[in-house]
Amino acid sequence: MLLKIAPRIGDEVDIITRLCGGLPLALRLVGSALAERPDLSPTDYVRRLEKGKERLGPVVASLTLSYELLNEEQRRLWRLLAVFPGTFDTRAAAAVWNLEIELAQQVLGDLIRSSFVEWEENEERYRLHDLVRSFADRRLDESKRNLAQRRHAGYFLELLRAADNLYQRGGESLAKALRLFDLEWNNFQSGFAWASDHASKDETAARLCMDYPIAGAFLFALRQTPREQIRWREVALAAARQLGEKRSEEYHLGGLGSAYANLGEPRRAIEYFERYLVIAREIGDRRGEGWSLGNMGIVYADLGETRRAIEHYEQYLAIVREIGDRQGESNVLGNLANAYAELGETRRAIEYYEQAIVIAREIGDRRGEGNDLGNLGVAYKAFGETRRAIEYYEQAIVIAREIGDRLGEANATWNLGLAIEKEGDLIRAVDLMQIRLDYLQEIGHPDAEKHAARVAALRARIAEQGS
Repeated sequence: MLLKIAPRIGDEVDIITRLCGGLPLALRLVGSALAERPDLSPTDYVRRLEKGKERLGPVVASLTLSYELLNEEQRRLWRLLAVFPGTFDTRAAAAVWNLEIELAQQVLGDLIRSSFVEWEENEERYRLHDLVRSFADRRLDESKRNLAQRRHAGYFLELLRAADNLYQRGGESLAKALRLFDLEWNNFQSGFAWASDHASKDETAARLCMDYPIAGAFLFALRQTPREQIRWREVALAAARQLGEKRSEEYHLGGLGSAYANLGEPRRAIEYFERYLVIAREIGDRRGEGWSLGNMGIVYADLGETRRAIEHYEQYLAIVREIGDRQGESNVLGNLANAYAELGETRRAIEYYEQAIVIAREIGDRRGEGNDLGNLGVAYKAFGETRRAIEYYEQAIVIAREIGDRLGEANATWNLGLAIEKEGDLIRAVDLMQIRLDYLQEIGHPDAEKHAARVAALRARIAEQGS
């Protein structure tokens, strides 16, 4: 490898390999340094490497020597790349460096040739080896690190917002948004972590902290567990209050309500939604007012107070139609359908589900479409049309897996498992039902124990049949 990178190493290859301990990273650094610096003889490099190895070990000695061969500007820019927790692209590096894209690409090319930056061919992205990143970070002045992290957090907030907007377009854009989100997830986390750590003393950081959960709302609903959502929202809520931003405060109160509802804590969820509703009415936010009413309806439905839920849904429906919110209209029609299904008015429920699906498809809301298809399955199962119900469940699962909606997948697989159990295929049924059980156990949902007992009973039946 050394001779391939720098053929002029010649007879010094054995001693350099020994001094580097045969470690690939150290060897690449040495080879790249000698390839890039024709004025540096292999003999001189060996002498300097021997001297450094005694104190630092092979990798750090190679890093130190190669680092000293960079010019001052290269060293300065390379150190700043330590703020990236994983891979990154040219635009992100340019944002952290505050450089034009073309110049950033040129610098990155120089750093690749020196083996200080690695190129991931499959992803077409850059990265720093963990040891290299640690080396760079230790040489980064605190004020410079803080500035680089500020730029990093700001850049990735805007990228997150762009990904979320892309997701909301639906269709092919949805898949692109999810790929972008998953690719940059480590950077989004790192940006929010820096903002959270500095929010109490830095207004810019507080604003970033407040905005991150808002910017990625739709994607976070898919990708974060309720516990993660609560952790992010609580910090963002404190930042919103610190800044006196009422609209953001109501938004985070609503997000906390939804997270607690998904954790099976309905009373706590209602408390947050009620506080959200107070602020929405105070500042004249009709969309927010409707959203809080709709979510309270969902929680009351979970508590078995179906008529009370319908009252909230109908108020929400009136608001979304007044303001032309098609997304909200689709959501509330689905929720009204759930309520009427609970009351045994299945035909009326199916009508609402079908209206909701039409809108969901019109606006490209794949998650809403999947949820409504799953609920249609429940409705047809209530009519005794098990085969038709199974078709809807299977369509819902396809969508949930396509967009990574773990909650939607858990609900649809459980219902499909129940339907298939009724048809006698117990082995497939228990495998499907286990998916929801695993999800509930992972997020610490109080219903996990009840579901575990149901799955265990089904496994016992399978064992009895086998014996």
